Amino acid sequence: MRILKLLLTTLVILSAVFLIGGLIIPDQWMVSRSITIHARVDKIYPYVSNFKEWEKWAPWNTSKDPTLKYTYEDTDTNHNAKQSWTSKKMGNGWMQFTTMNPQRGVSYELFIDMGRSQSILLGNIAFSPLNDETQVTWTDQGQSDNSYVKRWMSLMIKLMLGKDMESGLSELKKLVENKSTPDS
Repeated sequence: MRILKLLLTTLVILSAVFLIGGLIIPDQWMVSRSITIHARVDKIYPYVSNFKEWEKWAPWNTSKDPTLKYTYEDTDTNHNAKQSWTSKKMGNGWMQFTTMNPQRGVSYELFIDMGRSQSILLGNIAFSPLNDETQVTWTDQGQSDNSYVKRWMSLMIKLMLGKDMESGLSELKKLVENKSTPDS
């Protein structure tokens, strides 16, 4: 009987933490990471304005999931260019540029379909020139749709996505600083 009472008390406490936390955790979330690249904006922009170039530096590639397959639409025009993917591990989805500016960076909309859960994120990669260097800031933001579960998950998303962004920016830095222009 004592064990049952302890289990019931524990269940009530965990439920209260879940509910109160779900109310306190903001519905909107944002993750942002920055890096300084020793190059001018015009050397960086070609790598972020073409989804085919993203495969060289973005953290989501076949090394993480060999089943990942990309397809592209409107890559010649860049604006409104779209990258779609299928993946057993990372789900299916697409990313489409919404704004592009060679001096300021790019913005995009991202849709992820993980089967039972779908998400739309807004993101951008912004440039801040600093003499012969450029601070590159990558930001993604989303909403939890007033779901307690998604609000709790947003805490994990911030941690995981933050690490992926840091990794991607580091790879972009290496790529840009060691090469003058992307492959055509």
